[in-house]
Amino acid sequence: MNIEHITALEYLDAANRAAVNGVDRIPFAQTLKELERFPGTKQRLAFEFLAMAWRALELKDDPSGLVTLAACSTRSIEEPRRAEFATSMEKIVLRYFEILGQLGNHPNGIHPFVLTFTIGLSAIRAFDQKRCYGLLNELKGHCGDSDPRRAIIIEAEQILSEADDKQ
Repeated sequence: MNIEHITALEYLDAANRAAVNGVDRIPFAQTLKELERFPGTKQRLAFEFLAMAWRALELKDDPSGLVTLAACSTRSIEEPRRAEFATSMEKIVLRYFEILGQLGNHPNGIHPFVLTFTIGLSAIRAFDQKRCYGLLNELKGHCGDSDPRRAIIIEAEQILSEADDKQ
């Protein structure tokens, strides 16, 4: 496999094989190590993961793995493309938030999707902290006190705030 030209689908296939079959773990670990030599490839993959996450949302599938993979690549995003990355992630976070509103209350109070929501916000925050917290405030303004998404926002704010305190 040519690592410099690996596609997101090839990456995901290799990751899935490694998760299922122990024999594939070492080659996948080597792929990850080799990817470190190609920041441009990691940047391209991040944008491919964002596009795939958007398609998943449009199909009402959970994009959590794809959002996480894109967010883990923020250090590979070069300055000229950071605004584009943040805009794409914001679009995903907003759509994700809309879908969460359609799911209703979670029996345990906080919805498990809060982690994916927070990871998306954290990726935006990596480039523009003001934009991240502005988005949170905007979303909070769309929720009434009884909206179950309000708890998700409050939980995300707390997680992000704690991360800010550690920096």
